[in-house]
Amino acid sequence: MKQLIYILTLLTLSACSTKTSLKEKTENEFTYEFISDSLLTKIPTINYAKIELKNTDNQNIENKYIAVNQQQLNFFYTREEQEKMTDYFSETHMYFYGKKKIGVEKLAFFILIDANYLGLYLDCAVVDKEGKLIGKFLPAYIDVDAGYSNVAKGEFLNDSTYKYSEVSFAYIDAEHKKAIQDSIIKIVTIENMKIHTELVEKLPTDTIIENENY
Repeated sequence: MKQLIYILTLLTLSACSTKTSLKEKTENEFTYEFISDSLLTKIPTINYAKIELKNTDNQNIENKYIAVNQQQLNFFYTREEQEKMTDYFSETHMYFYGKKKIGVEKLAFFILIDANYLGLYLDCAVVDKEGKLIGKFLPAYIDVDAGYSNVAKGEFLNDSTYKYSEVSFAYIDAEHKKAIQDSIIKIVTIENMKIHTELVEKLPTDTIIENENY
């Protein structure tokens, strides 16, 4: 399912937008038109640095997370982006996974994308205090099947820098005794006007042969 991950990555990298949605200031530090103050309060705050999804994150998902409605979806994703997701995912459900303050001027919304058997993906949309969507990136995902797995996870090194690894594992024989594994490391930099992703390291491809006597 690398193609699906590639499409989502393209969507996040091209997500810089000039749309804004600022309300009158209230007692809340961040107040936006696309989400009510009461709902914003209910979204869990992420204070930890490491970001990683688990297979159990989509269990009882409707009761664990707040669903993203169409108005909010329209703010975070353009019509073209929504159409591309519809084309590549037969069924998706999107939820607010959490929020994280980025410095003093930005708030990151973590959106959990449940693509059913196609995997779980965590999008991070960064919005400034003026209600402008700065951009999005894909900090974590998990896509596991009998013959392959694609997993990404990482951590915030500071308020503006996120480092993560992407590991792809796939069997290359019918007996599932031989596999290859590719690993890359990327750095995401959250700037004032955009989000920049850089490939830091690509590790050599590993060939894994399972020992039948093990």
